[in-house]
Amino acid sequence: THEERASENASDRLSTSAESYSSFLNPREVNEPTTSKYARGKADSSSTVETTGIFAFKNRNRLVGMSTSVYNPDADLATHLPTAAWATYASVSNDTKKIEQPPSAYAAVYPFNHVYESESGHLIEIDDTPTKERLHWFHRSGTFTEFHPKGIRVDRTMGHHYDMVSGNKNTITMGEENRITTDDSVTTVGAKLTMTASKDIRIRSEAGSVTLDSGAGITTVSGNHVLIDAKNTLVLKGAKIVRDDDAAEDAIKGSWDLSIGGANKTKQQKKDDNTISDSNENVGGT
Repeated sequence: THEERASENASDRLSTSAESYSSFLNPREVNEPTTSKYARGKADSSSTVETTGIFAFKNRNRLVGMSTSVYNPDADLATHLPTAAWATYASVSNDTKKIEQPPSAYAAVYPFNHVYESESGHLIEIDDTPTKERLHWFHRSGTFTEFHPKGIRVDRTMGHHYDMVSGNKNTITMGEENRITTDDSVTTVGAKLTMTASKDIRIRSEAGSVTLDSGAGITTVSGNHVLIDAKNTLVLKGAKIVRDDDAAEDAIKGSWDLSIGGANKTKQQKKDDNTISDSNENVGGT
C-alpha cells in the first residue's frame, strides 16, 4: 500500500542517515580535544566543522523544490472578452515558486557556544556568539530544529511527522505560504470548508481529471465573464436546462447540426430568419 511504501522509504532514509553520521559519532577519535568541535568553532583549525560533521552534512544535503503552475489559455477565447479582462486573465496563468532549505547559520566562536553532544551523536546547542546567536536540537538520524540569529526557524524531519491537536488549531502567516508535496495530498473536513482569496484562485491538473461535485447540494459557477473551454466534447445533462436571460446571442463560427430525438416545440413572440446562402430542411414525419 501507499502507507507501507512511505514507511519503507522513511526507514531507508533513517538507516542511510545513521550510517552517514558514523564518521563523527562517539567514541570520538583519539588525539581530539575533549571539548566538542561545535563548541570550539570554525576558528579552531582542529574542529573541521566546515568539511566534516553535522553542519557539513546538513549543508551538503539541503532540500530544494520547485512549484510551477503553467496554463496557456486558448487565444481564440480573447475574441469574446474585453481586451482589459483578457489581459488580466492571461497574465496570471504562469507562476513558479522555489522552496529551498537555508544553510545552517552555525558560526560559533569559543567560548560562547554551549554544547551537549551525546555518545550516540545527538547534539544540543545554545549558542551565545555575539550577533550569531542560535538554538539547535539535532537527532542522530538527521532530524533537527534550528533557530537562526534573526529568528528564522528551520525544521527537518528524516521520517514521518505527526502533528496531533485535541482542540482548535489557529495559524496566521504574515507572508507567503508555499508547499510542495511529492505524493498524494488528502484533506477531509468534518463540517464546512471555506477558501477565500483576495486575488486569483487556480486549480489545475497537469495529467489527470478535475471533479466538482456537491452531491445533493447546489454547485454554483459564477463570474463577470465565465469561460467553458472544451477542446473536444462539452456535455450538458439535466432534466431541465434553463437560460435565464433578458436577451441572448449565440455565435457559431462554423456549421451547426441540431439533432432532436423527440418532438421539438418552439414558442416565440417574433421570428426573423435570414439565410445568406442555401437552406435545407428535412422533415421525416408530418
